[in-house]
Amino acid sequence: MVNHFASLLSNIDLTSVDSVAQKYELILGGNSSVSVPGGVLSVGHYTAITDNRLLLPLVARNYTFLPLPIELQRVYNILFPVGCSIHYKQFLLYSYLKVVDLTDRADDIKIVDNRISYSLEDLFGYFKFRNISIGSPSDSSYPLLVYGTGTSNESSRSFTNFYTISQQTNTATVLIYSNTQGEYYHPTKGSAKLSEGMTVLVTPSAKDALISNPITIGNTGLTCVIGGKNAFTASSNKTWSFAVDSPIDFNILDKLKTLEAFGSVVDTMFNYRRTSCQQTYQNLWETHYNPVYRLAGLLLAYVERVNLVWQKRAT
Repeated sequence: MVNHFASLLSNIDLTSVDSVAQKYELILGGNSSVSVPGGVLSVGHYTAITDNRLLLPLVARNYTFLPLPIELQRVYNILFPVGCSIHYKQFLLYSYLKVVDLTDRADDIKIVDNRISYSLEDLFGYFKFRNISIGSPSDSSYPLLVYGTGTSNESSRSFTNFYTISQQTNTATVLIYSNTQGEYYHPTKGSAKLSEGMTVLVTPSAKDALISNPITIGNTGLTCVIGGKNAFTASSNKTWSFAVDSPIDFNILDKLKTLEAFGSVVDTMFNYRRTSCQQTYQNLWETHYNPVYRLAGLLLAYVERVNLVWQKRAT
């Protein structure tokens, strides 16, 4: 069990549904069918649906997603933007918990449930230095150079992004694929889930025909160059792999500006079940000079109201 405050704040749906295709054959005398009155019974392919639950370091494993009233959902959408990945939500959750932890109201997260089984100080995985690691190419005669500043954003699924570059048969074209994001990249197009139309032409540099011109890897902030002892098309189906570590930045002032821009949304949240909630948290948000305390006040007020929704469902 981890602290209920964190689970209510992130409100992540831990259920994931995997479809597993399976094949069974009923073999009788070499036939995969059985004659039955009125026809033939055949057994072939079917798809089994399996339910799994995500295991996240800050969310109770038995937490059940809570539908929120619109007054709270709108604030949630500011705290955790629509469309952001589970990985990014976890990072935001960690950041918000650290904000509260920096104030003298840190123990207030135990009001809704005093049990807690994590230590924010032990979660070193949320701190990453920028790093690029290049694996050995399938053909050592064609080395790969990757440079630039990798970026992480709301769609990032991990701090480390694993890429594969694959030559298409013996042509001067490659596909650049992120195994982590499940997307292909092209210098002049947006990322895509399918490879169609995403091949990239590898052109020789004017200064050295055995070194390619720089290839921009979509909007990742990365660029690569492929070298060689021979012409690029002298061999076929070459592959390269590399990994990029990219930290995510959390700017508390930017988040405050966004919340302030949606002042009416925040006011509506504070008015929700006001008589059942503490005024102290709203006062922190509205009057404190320190941005950390202001955001902490809003977070505490928000979760206090979400907990009321949770209690209502429990009864």
